[in-house]
Amino acid sequence: MALTLFAHPFSSYSQKVLMALRENDTPFVYRHMEDPGVAEALAALWPIGKFPVLMDRELVVVESSLIIEHLDQQHPGKVRFLPKDPETVLEARLLDRFFDQYVMGEAGAPVLEAIRAKSDRLEEAKERASERLEIAYQWLEKRLSGRAWAAGDDFSLADCAAAPSLFYADWVHPIGGGYPWLRAYRSRLLARPSFSTCMEDARKYRSYFPLGAPRSRLGLEKHALARICMVRRDFDPSLFTPSGQPALKARLYECAEDGPWRGTVEGSALGGGSTVLAYGTDVVGEGPRLHVHPYDETFIIVAGCAHFYVGEAEFEAAEGDVVFGPAGVPHRFVNLGPGRLQTIDIHHSPSWIQTDLL
Repeated sequence: MALTLFAHPFSSYSQKVLMALRENDTPFVYRHMEDPGVAEALAALWPIGKFPVLMDRELVVVESSLIIEHLDQQHPGKVRFLPKDPETVLEARLLDRFFDQYVMGEAGAPVLEAIRAKSDRLEEAKERASERLEIAYQWLEKRLSGRAWAAGDDFSLADCAAAPSLFYADWVHPIGGGYPWLRAYRSRLLARPSFSTCMEDARKYRSYFPLGAPRSRLGLEKHALARICMVRRDFDPSLFTPSGQPALKARLYECAEDGPWRGTVEGSALGGGSTVLAYGTDVVGEGPRLHVHPYDETFIIVAGCAHFYVGEAEFEAAEGDVVFGPAGVPHRFVNLGPGRLQTIDIHHSPSWIQTDLL
């Protein structure tokens, strides 16, 4: 095997390089820094001792950005991390540096303070990090607006830097609702397979984060995993009498069409209590107008990313997310892009009842 990577699953800079390797399915040997003898082997190659480090036969390549550039030059694949256009490549390099220094660097400052032997300035470090990250978020919101990826239409070196940076920075100082484009961009990064794999690999090491991983997210993830793994025996089928309702089917949308898919099946047509809608749009910024129902509604994001407004709450939801809209609460959502938003909307009613407010 030509390539060997010295890395750790919880390390942001390791994740940055792992994304690049996985984007192109580049084969490599993974030397986990916690495995016996790996730290000593790394020190023999790179006395500074920091990782990730890439071994390409006899060549030792250090620093995450340089490793990705080396991969782009010596082991190219379908994803090119350094754009050919001179202006775009400068933008990619600028944002790579920005994410490493002004997002990950600032987010890491209170982490380093927390693990000091005598951590007596942690609150000061956290406040300073929040102030500086807020400035970074403001700049990124303007810089990235209208772009699919950091430097433009194509995934690049900058996005490999952005994913772990924004993932961990949001733990230190949450990206607020005033930055809808940045939040949507973060959601797209987290949904990208090359990074979602990194997150799964890192999950078991979340206790290493000295400031504490977000409890609500961690709790939900553990709960969901437990629900998936356990055998369900919630009731005794022998004590339940079937209603006698026949099984029926109806057509919601035509799969043969390119989309976006739209359609409605009312619950009354199937003799059931739920109405199902398919909604889709290719237009960024488009979505249903503000409206309200006298019953609950559940939204499933099938593809893309949306910004939801539910009463006083605002948040982004990406592919795979489920959103709940309570009865009587006005709501709407818009496509954040890039590309198509496709949802399945479940109205908890045998018929579609709605009042538009705008």
